[in-house]
Amino acid sequence: MATMEIKHTELKINYKGMVHFQEWYKLMYALLVEKGYKSAENPGDPNFEDYLSEIRLSNGARNNWIWWRTKKVRDEMFTFVIDFDFQVLVLKEVEVMHHGKKLKVNTGETNTFIRSKLLVDPKGMWGKNWLTREIFDLLKRKHFIDQIEMEKK
Repeated sequence: MATMEIKHTELKINYKGMVHFQEWYKLMYALLVEKGYKSAENPGDPNFEDYLSEIRLSNGARNNWIWWRTKKVRDEMFTFVIDFDFQVLVLKEVEVMHHGKKLKVNTGETNTFIRSKLLVDPKGMWGKNWLTREIFDLLKRKHFIDQIEMEKK
C-alpha cells in the first residue's frame, strides 16, 4: 500500500477589475505561514514559489504565472498539501483617488486556483511489507476512517 491521497478541495477564484495584487499575494502568504505551511520541496525555505513567469506586453501591462507548493506535516500519519496557482492577465498599474489621496493599484484579471489534499502515511511506512499493509488496511477501516474524516474537515 502506497501513500493514501485524499483530494479535498479544488477552488477557482476569478476577479476582474481593480486589485492590489502585491497585497493579495502578501495576505495569502501570511495566512499560510500563520497556519504552519512550508515549502513542499524544501521545508526550511520560507519561500513557497516553485515557478514564476512574467511576460511584459507592448502596452506596459504584464501577464504572470506563479505556483506555490506547500505542505504541513501534522505527524507521521497525516500531511496536508495545498497548491496555489496564480494567473495574472493584463495587469497594469494605475493611480486612483481614495479619500483625497492618490493610491497606486492594479487593474487586470486574476485567477487563483487552489487545490488541497490530505496524505495518509506520506512516507509509505505501512506499505513496506505484507503484514504492515494488512494491519494498515484493518486500522484504516476500523480506526482511521473517523480520524481521516475529521482531518478532512
